[in-house]
Amino acid sequence: MNRCNGTPNANQYNKGCRCLVCKDAWRLRAVRRKENDKTRRKGSGSASRGGVEMGYGFTKQDIMKARGYE
Repeated sequence: MNRCNGTPNANQYNKGCRCLVCKDAWRLRAVRRKENDKTRRKGSGSASRGGVEMGYGFTKQDIMKARGYE
């Protein structure tokens, strides 16, 4: 039984339709989301070292010194 009523897509799969076209759309959506997440997170870096685009970073000693520790 098709719950997509002739309009198969990933959203219909999420709503419960398990026809082949909806399954394929859901798989394609998952692949695209994985790729987008990788590109989005690629340049994030870390709080202390900065992003990839920064040519410098702070060491633990620099951070401790800035906070007033010796």
